[in-house]
Amino acid sequence: MKNSYEGLDDRIVKTVLIKAKQLIGKAGYTSEDYDDIVQEMILDIYCRLSKYDPARSTFKTFINRIVEMKCADMLQAGHAANNDLNRRAESLNLIVEQEDGAQLECIQTVSVEELPWNNGAVFAAESDLSDFKIDLQKIMSRLSPRNRTLCERLTREHISEICRDSGISRTAQYDHIRQIRKKLQEAGFEIYLGHPPVIFPGLPVSEK
Repeated sequence: MKNSYEGLDDRIVKTVLIKAKQLIGKAGYTSEDYDDIVQEMILDIYCRLSKYDPARSTFKTFINRIVEMKCADMLQAGHAANNDLNRRAESLNLIVEQEDGAQLECIQTVSVEELPWNNGAVFAAESDLSDFKIDLQKIMSRLSPRNRTLCERLTREHISEICRDSGISRTAQYDHIRQIRKKLQEAGFEIYLGHPPVIFPGLPVSEK
């Protein structure tokens, strides 16, 4: 297996690539997550390299143990995230009885701000939307054509769809997103990038 990760130990790269492929299709991980999985595993290994003791085990065994533990942690986190999302989604479909005797699904009785996928977002007044759009258009005009297109697509598509369609990895796309965020922050748009985020009525909420 050729090492395309320049400067990294071949033994580490080989082990990580094999294990990363084994995670695809499990606990919600897809092929779009592959590069992120590889980077996370490599980072975990290099953070622990100082603990290697050749008197206790071979280097290969040491690396295998780290990767196996990381895989277990990632699988557990993936399963927990999926189970939590499923539980929250299912609870919104429960039938609740109103004071007048009417029966409605729970999702019909909560405000859009309370929906779990909005994660506590702050919703701005609709009257501010026109000013926001004008300011945003000015910033968009200063972005590179590539980042402008990415920014526009993020308002209507999930990042995984964009990566799949463009053939560009998530890691590379996130670098572009960081460039966009930096431009927005420099222009005073921090309030729209913070946590909880500010959301305007009628505009899509980007997914993480």
